[in-house]
Amino acid sequence: MTLGPLALLSVVGIPLALGAALLRLQGIVPRTDRLAYLGWAWIQGALGVGLGLSAWLWVGAPLRAAWLAPAFLVVAGLTLALARRRVPVLEPRAEGRAFPRWERILFALAVAAMLAALADRILLASGWAVAASDEALIYASKAKVIFHAGDFGAEFRRGLALPGFVQHPDYPPLNPLLQVWVHAHAGEVVHVENRLPIQLFGPALVLVAAAALRRRARPGVAALFLVCIATLNFTEMSMRKAYADLLVAVGALVVWDLWQRHREDGERAWLRLLATSACLLVWSKNEGLLHVVAFGLAAGLPLLLRRRPEGRAALRTLAAWGVPLLASILYLAWFNAHFGVGNDLVASWTSLEAPPELETRGQGLTLERASQRVAPILASFARQVLRDPERSQGLLFLFLLLVLLDPPRAFARARAAFTVGLLIVQLGYLAVYLGTGWEIERHLATSLHRLVFHLLPAQGLWVCLYVAATLPRLASGRVDAPFLRSR
Repeated sequence: MTLGPLALLSVVGIPLALGAALLRLQGIVPRTDRLAYLGWAWIQGALGVGLGLSAWLWVGAPLRAAWLAPAFLVVAGLTLALARRRVPVLEPRAEGRAFPRWERILFALAVAAMLAALADRILLASGWAVAASDEALIYASKAKVIFHAGDFGAEFRRGLALPGFVQHPDYPPLNPLLQVWVHAHAGEVVHVENRLPIQLFGPALVLVAAAALRRRARPGVAALFLVCIATLNFTEMSMRKAYADLLVAVGALVVWDLWQRHREDGERAWLRLLATSACLLVWSKNEGLLHVVAFGLAAGLPLLLRRRPEGRAALRTLAAWGVPLLASILYLAWFNAHFGVGNDLVASWTSLEAPPELETRGQGLTLERASQRVAPILASFARQVLRDPERSQGLLFLFLLLVLLDPPRAFARARAAFTVGLLIVQLGYLAVYLGTGWEIERHLATSLHRLVFHLLPAQGLWVCLYVAATLPRLASGRVDAPFLRSR
């Protein structure tokens, strides 16, 4: 370890402070949801640090913690002062019924055990440097280029163009920027602690999932689903490797949880938090844009078509708070165009300039080649569902099974947008493989399990909602959840 206690406190504490200020600006305080609050704060703070660092690098200011830390603290303080004067607080809603003490203790123990297990994985990972796989070749390499360049100037452009050093340079920059945040505290490139901001999305996932499940199900049921989500194969792997897939999974869960919250109690604060949290998806990986589009289609179109005033009002609120999301999408597209980097998948469809290792270089996307890939894609997906259930804890299987066997409840008013959104992303992921320029079996073997993971926490929440609606005795009984009704 090369960071001292004060530096580690700054690496973690400043994003949390900034996140708390941003949450207060949206009307969210600890008592709004004491369980999810720290998870939301880390998500908002990490996004704030990423966006702030991006602006900092364009200005070309010194990339040192002695400059960065005070600047972020000033921003957090000003944001908090503004919010306290102008933004009302979203108060918590009352519970509908009490549950046995032993069950509440069981849930608390489950939360504590899952957090402890992830902390253990983080500590174990400190014994290995970031030196191989995607965490080194995609994310850490880009962070090194940014840190050594010191700004988004000519040296950064040259670093991106180094042959074979930064793979997939078009990937959104949040993961590398959070690693740069750690490098700035060390004053040099580090190879272990740079994982930490990414790893902390694991505990954030546990806290947000625990709050989402406990809100809808009785403590014992919520504990069961939480253990399933927290012990997913890729959740544990993400504590050892600084992959951005964890960020996408957290973003998808948060977006759909907040949407369901708004559906349940009608509070606009959930829409504000949803719109800003959705930025995590597009700043993490290219696949995040598909999640955003799917959410827009599934949740936005029904509101647009609804004649009732409250539906239009909700759509206007969501659109207004979606300005940061739209700005993020436009900025990231411009960023890649400015530095001349593009997606190799798109290049394999359209251009003779695709990377030479692609099997379809220069051939373009054809209907015949796409049709030949349907069978291996479906076979690989079926293995994920049926033969490799330990990777998904059976959540993907249960989600698909319930959608197929009980469409009336799956597409009931309470969960219709949630169901449609998850299905759009799932089908969209499979459709992308039809046009991949990589050898299809290799591409499926190296990436499909990641894409399946992106949806698993949200699918776990969906299954919990279905169970609570179908078996009312297992529901939380909250007075603010009328839309848990199955029809």
